[in-house]
Amino acid sequence: MGLFGYGAQKKIVTPSENVSPELEEAIKELAADNCIGCESCWAIAEKAGCSKLEASGACETLKIKIFSCQLGAF
Repeated sequence: MGLFGYGAQKKIVTPSENVSPELEEAIKELAADNCIGCESCWAIAEKAGCSKLEASGACETLKIKIFSCQLGAF
């Protein structure tokens, strides 16, 4: 999701401490086999009014892998 390559840790996405029920429902609705497409995750973030980083952190917490990177990186 354009959230990689930052400093020495190379990854800034960390699991969220809390995931709202609405965000969890939106992610699980579009996830299949514990995976969700990058573009779908972007759409969820926009609709939920949160950042892409927050949405991807929620995916980390829910153990849902983001795939189909629009840049072809994953």
